[in-house]
Amino acid sequence: MAESQKVAGLEPLPYQRALKAYLQTEDGELWEWFASDKARDQQAEAVRLDLLKSTYRLDSDAHAALYQAADLALSRLEMRVEVTFYQAQSDSGLNASLAFLPGQAHIVLHGTVVDLLDEDELLAVLGHELTHYYLWTDSSGEYMVAERLLS
Repeated sequence: MAESQKVAGLEPLPYQRALKAYLQTEDGELWEWFASDKARDQQAEAVRLDLLKSTYRLDSDAHAALYQAADLALSRLEMRVEVTFYQAQSDSGLNASLAFLPGQAHIVLHGTVVDLLDEDELLAVLGHELTHYYLWTDSSGEYMVAERLLS
């Protein structure tokens, strides 16, 4: 994410900055592999495959309120990214998660979470997931590298 796209008041926590620096210094060889184009491409392909195998896409016409809530969350966060929603096919409880691809925020809904939330709660959940995207694109994607290395 370019410096000009920084969101005022939104930045990694001191712990996250320290952990990233530690991984870069102490696990430099692993860091370089996870930061490589090859590893990034493999990760993106795995995300796409997982979305195809375990979710179904929620289109914007049939789920207009969901996409409108995402637009509002993006506006309030001063972010610009394409958002697509998916419903998980497995019954893994009530949750939402972000399937990260560069330039695309794929939000996966688990269970009937959307039906149980009011508008403000939904906005908070979407804001939470979109800030994952923000963190993972901050500093040229270094926080995403740290996430993948730790996972």
